[in-house]
Amino acid sequence: PVDKLAWKDLNGKEVAQGIIRAYEFAVHDIKRTATHNKGIMNGVDAVALALGQDWRGIEAAAHTYATLDGGYRPLTKYRIAKDTSGREFLLGELELPIACASKGGVLGTNPAYNATHLVAGQPTGRQIAGILVSVGLAQNFAAMRALAVEGIQKGHMTLHAKNIAVSAGVPPNLIDEVVAFMSSKGTFDVGTVEDYMKAHKIYSVTKKGNISESSKKTFSTCFVKIDHPDLAETIILNLIIETPEDQKPIHLSITQDPEDKKAFGKIFGDHSYDWILKILLLSNQLTEVTELPGYQKTHQASLCYRLKLITILINRVVTAILRNYKEEGIEIIESVYSVCKGSNVEYKIPSSHFFLHNLLTELIATYRYYIDENIDNKFLREALIEDIMISLFGLKESYKYLYGITGLTKENYSIFIGHSSKRINLTQVLLIDILACDQSRITSEYIKHIVALGQVIELKAVSIRDVHKAELNDNSNYNCYYNWLKIHGKDAQRMNEKNKVEFLKSVDELNAGKISVDTSKIMNQIKFNLLLLNV
Repeated sequence: PVDKLAWKDLNGKEVAQGIIRAYEFAVHDIKRTATHNKGIMNGVDAVALALGQDWRGIEAAAHTYATLDGGYRPLTKYRIAKDTSGREFLLGELELPIACASKGGVLGTNPAYNATHLVAGQPTGRQIAGILVSVGLAQNFAAMRALAVEGIQKGHMTLHAKNIAVSAGVPPNLIDEVVAFMSSKGTFDVGTVEDYMKAHKIYSVTKKGNISESSKKTFSTCFVKIDHPDLAETIILNLIIETPEDQKPIHLSITQDPEDKKAFGKIFGDHSYDWILKILLLSNQLTEVTELPGYQKTHQASLCYRLKLITILINRVVTAILRNYKEEGIEIIESVYSVCKGSNVEYKIPSSHFFLHNLLTELIATYRYYIDENIDNKFLREALIEDIMISLFGLKESYKYLYGITGLTKENYSIFIGHSSKRINLTQVLLIDILACDQSRITSEYIKHIVALGQVIELKAVSIRDVHKAELNDNSNYNCYYNWLKIHGKDAQRMNEKNKVEFLKSVDELNAGKISVDTSKIMNQIKFNLLLLNV
């Protein structure tokens, strides 16, 4: 069973796929075939010699058998199959033309063979042949597993990947691109090809182009896979990202074990895959206070999680651009914001910054695509897009204060903390949850209520989070509590409990009158999670 093949740091599926790739390598490369078959015969010859068989004849017959189709092929075959229950198995086969004997010849003249045959259980000639083939297959399996786990580097299976791409119907001008994608993921199967082609379709639709035109360009990729029992299903997201001619493509994977850890770290910093997963799961806790009409948790669950995931990614990429590129990052976000709002702004991005910029624009375009394809309610559709724009605007405006572009005063502090609260974009989460409701009951007024509720919760959440960070002696400038202390001349009194209470009270005053819903329950519920997650 494939699920029993886990070895070292790889799960069973990865080991099985690695063995298949190593086998395909031997199929297509005659030099590798020779080494492959030699390893099989290492085991066969040793047992044949021990049992007094004509090991030279067996060796010659085996290599002759490997040439029966006019070439020289591996003596073993491997494939993955499923039983009637859907469970996957790795099937290995070895067939050899062997004639063995249990009596006669040297077996009767050398007493040592009496001992070896006794150890083997006094096998018949047919049984000896079976033992030899079994040892050869076991020897080869062990060698293939070692190669797959430790000795085969991703990317060696180009020929195999091309065959898969062709069999999946990929246009000739996209084959190299698809092969590169499979190699970057380390998964060579038709499903991976289909994932990529779907991403290509979304790219073409959102860019108002077509596959033949886009195939002339170079693309980076982003592969996202989030899996957890509490999710409706595994969330898989594939993005293709236009790459300048003078830059090498980047293949980012957001998975439990990201391939390019440098690219992952540039976006998520010290945060891990588990942090992303926990944020996604936390996002489901807000429905208890929103009193959503006709809410059904399972309705549109897959779409809800997908949109929430894209929202999280947009937020992190915007933050990464602002942190990594400073003032230049603010200009980038301003340009993206203007274009998304419909302005015909022309701007140039330094080629070294292409990946984060193009990843952001592709995430936003993909988000719009899923909304346009799946949401009929006009009010909800417009609110979701508008809140993404508000988040972009708020985050880049908050960094203007941090970089000293905009001076922070008592008079404009409420604006600053409002922008900063978009770090925790709970308004977007609340709006997405509306998808699981009775859409006929969702009015413009109700959506306005949800937006106001989201803004209140965001302010309360970011204030709680920043006070807690202060208690941990986190010296980040991006802390609303620290900045409140500075403008009130209390910078040296961070741990003063009175100041904490006064700060939190000032936030409550900002929220006063915005909504009539009691948010204390939801805040108590998410407070602990926010502190743990280091949002």
